[in-house]
Amino acid sequence: MAKAKDKSVTEAPIKQIERKVHFYELHAVNQDDYEIDARYDSMFQELLSKIVLLVRRKDSRRYQPMGDRLFFINEIIFQPESGKRIIKGKLLSVRKDFFPELMNTDEDTMRDIDADDVEGIVETTHFMIQEKNANRTNKVRICIEYNLYGAKINDLVYYLMALGTHLNILKSLKPVPIIRNQLSKIKDRIGEISKLKVRVKSDNIDAIDDVDTGIATVFHKSKEEFDQEYLTLEFKYDYYESKDKPQQHGALKAKSVVGKFIDWLIDDNENAEKLETLEVVAQDSEKHDRLQTFDLLVDKVKDDFKIQRKEKSRTLISEDMFDKMISSFIKQRL
Repeated sequence: MAKAKDKSVTEAPIKQIERKVHFYELHAVNQDDYEIDARYDSMFQELLSKIVLLVRRKDSRRYQPMGDRLFFINEIIFQPESGKRIIKGKLLSVRKDFFPELMNTDEDTMRDIDADDVEGIVETTHFMIQEKNANRTNKVRICIEYNLYGAKINDLVYYLMALGTHLNILKSLKPVPIIRNQLSKIKDRIGEISKLKVRVKSDNIDAIDDVDTGIATVFHKSKEEFDQEYLTLEFKYDYYESKDKPQQHGALKAKSVVGKFIDWLIDDNENAEKLETLEVVAQDSEKHDRLQTFDLLVDKVKDDFKIQRKEKSRTLISEDMFDKMISSFIKQRL
């Protein structure tokens, strides 16, 4: 006789982790002599289908090197969806040069990761492409996970371009962020400034030269001294003194720098791709001049949600990630 389940025993809650996604359009130009294969409905479908074939055949070009990492698309799923096509994919970033250690935080002990020569540390970036059936515009919309330690949108473009050129399909591929045009309103709301936070990938520091030479100089010096992949600087201003003396140098300088960044972003939407973080803590005229945090990359369409993760490996459950991405496409009305 089967025993009834003890209702007093509660199951452990499913563990989740916060994830962000960003939205772009991919604008492609095909090779001059390219003609779409009759088996496919669009250039992107043909490109990704042929990349899948390279992976299945274990073609050496399925891995594309950049710096100390290898990029590799290990999964592509085509899914019809009411007049559209959904393409689910994973771009892996593999590091083989050196590994971190694992630490037991109860015992304060560490141990090495024992790996073979052909094994590497992997970071997975999920992405989802949405296009209309029989797409002839060579433009698609993509939702891509923001993984700080994994591949980014430009890495995906690099990978697709490398293989797309080899397959004689792609001539160029450009990511264009989808935006909401809110920055002008935000600029009018910002009053006295308390803090400015800027985070940038070291490869993109030169872009800040066009914004403010003083801040750019600090970034360049930091890059020389610390040689980090990402650099974060926080500039704090005497908010209370600025309220009393709005014409004093520090207050004027803070407003000037923030205004330059906002104008730079408004002038060219693609400049937002050159920064990881741009936040200002300042008075908000719509909140009775109380201090508020403004995300100056707000024009970029993005979303955040919680994703289930596996218990032991702590990796994300891809099915949950893709379900949330589909819901986010609908929420953003894209």
